[in-house]
Amino acid sequence: MNKFEKGISFSDQIAEMLDNPYVNFVLAAKDEGKLKEFTDKLVEFDKHIEDNIETYLDKINESTEVSEFIRLNLNSVYYEITENEVEALSDLIRLPFYHGMVEELFDLKWV
Repeated sequence: MNKFEKGISFSDQIAEMLDNPYVNFVLAAKDEGKLKEFTDKLVEFDKHIEDNIETYLDKINESTEVSEFIRLNLNSVYYEITENEVEALSDLIRLPFYHGMVEELFDLKWV
């Protein structure tokens, strides 16, 4: 059994529990201009990664097991957020409020 078969996917568990996709990472910034400047540089970033994955995997010099795991799971990484993910992220952010862990809800501002 390899090390990637020993655990569970947190994102899969949350997605199943909420019946929505789980958003693992979102870029956030206090300065909207800096965030826009950064995201503008990411245009077609996903295509660049996919087209050059072998070069990147060679550079990280990891085991065959790690490289294969990345290859197999690369298609589960999305670089653009859709309305479905926005709704799912909003639902996830509301959970601490509904469980009394925080006193106020906050709104996300999307750029």
